[in-house]
Amino acid sequence: MAARDESAVDEERERFRTRLHPVVFGGAAGFALFAAVVGALIVLHNDLPPTTNRLVVLGALATAVVGMVPSALRWRWSSVAVTDGRLVARFGLLPVRRVDVPLDAIQDVDVEQTFLGRLLGYGRVYVTARDEGVDTLGPVPAPAELRAALLRGRAGGRRR
Repeated sequence: MAARDESAVDEERERFRTRLHPVVFGGAAGFALFAAVVGALIVLHNDLPPTTNRLVVLGALATAVVGMVPSALRWRWSSVAVTDGRLVARFGLLPVRRVDVPLDAIQDVDVEQTFLGRLLGYGRVYVTARDEGVDTLGPVPAPAELRAALLRGRAGGRRR
């Protein structure tokens, strides 16, 4: 059974849920590729004993894996949900950033997608709420669907 979000209210029904888009792994994947190339260059361009070659390859692999951990934790511990009455978002593990906005307090919802974001299906959603400023959600998959869920909820109020 999945852990229930402690901020969810019992009488609210979830209308939409997503998490961060896997593009958050992009930087870590680039770092892993860099570590692999450096390890390969060291092994190929030096006359080293086989045990040293294995250690270099294992070191490059360990560096790549450790470099993925922050992105994996950020992705795993992030979620965005729209309920009948509010937007509830949680980002990261340490530190945790929470967004909890009643739908009737939302004034505007904007979506920003780059060219790559349109190709891969992700973008950022900017939520402007009364007296709370602008909250940025993203990069999330299907940002237009999240925007539509927020606007539907705002227009519908707390109807069931």
